[in-house]
Order: sequence, then C-alpha cells, then structure tokens
Amino acid sequence: VGSLTKGADAQLALLFARLAGFFALGGGVAVVPELSPLLSHATFTEALLAEEAKVTVRAAQHPASAGLHVLQAASSRRLEQLTTLGASGVHLIVAFEADAEAAAPGHPMVPTVRVRVDDGADADAEQLADVLLPREAPHGWAARVLDALSEVASGSRVPLALRCRNTDLQIPRAGAVSL
Repeated sequence: VGSLTKGADAQLALLFARLAGFFALGGGVAVVPELSPLLSHATFTEALLAEEAKVTVRAAQHPASAGLHVLQAASSRRLEQLTTLGASGVHLIVAFEADAEAAAPGHPMVPTVRVRVDDGADADAEQLADVLLPREAPHGWAARVLDALSEVASGSRVPLALRCRNTDLQIPRAGAVSL
C-alpha cells in the first residue's frame, strides 16, 4: 500500500503510521514518498521508525522485500508522487489532503482510496472522499480505512476517483516510468 499525504495533524499522522505498520509488519509492503510530510512528522516517525528515514527504493522500482519503504521522489508535487507510487508496484494508495476543496485525481491503474476528516460542516463530504473519518472518533479510523481497502482489493467497492473517472498521471522528472 502506498501513502500519499499533503498536510496531516497528529491524529492523521498516527493513522498513517498504523496503516503502514499493519502492512509492513504483516509481511506486506508499505511505501511512503521521501518528500512526504509524514516523514518529518514526529507522531509518524516516533510510532513507526527506529531510525531516521532514508530512501530504500528508487523511483519506479519495486521493493525487493516486505516492510516499510521510503520511495525516491523527484518533487513534492502530488501528481508526480502519485505516479511514482503507482510505478513502485503498490496495489493500493491511501491519499489525504488537508486543504482539498475538491476531489484530487487518483491513479488510473492503482486504486486510490481517498480519506477525509469529517467534522460535520461539509454537506458534500461524501462526494469528496471514499472514507470519512469522524473527527470525534479517531480511535476507529484505522479500522474504517482497512475495511475500505479490503473492499477495494476484493473488487466489491470502486474508489471514487475511478467511479468518477477523475484520474491522472504525470511522467516524473526522475524518469520514474515502469512499463
């Protein structure tokens, strides 16, 4: 699973640490781009890392082993990171953007599950995310996201970006193309 974030408070950083840990420690692969704000967030690093994060996978390469991997990233641009994550061989991407007014595009070939914190103020929240995370109940966020990922992986649920045909990719400057 790949993680794509733009801005995250402590609760979201902990959510992404729990998700990455679930996959990495469970024999799977978790991939975080090297320029992700998660890697500089104390909550994420203290919950998940025993040492300073360093690149373990070059752009467009598949990780050779299970675990948590830091993916080389040419820029912090969301679309380039999305494309590079897809080229790294992840099967699913979990995405969060703190300042998103509208639904950002997902990857056209790798299902992108978008999460959003729901504080009840946005009547259109369900149209902007696959998983709404109730602000008052962060203890249940990981289970909600894992349930959604399971449904997407089984084919019983199609992520919003694919349903709405809101997908895109960009050839990253680092030459991260995997065909």
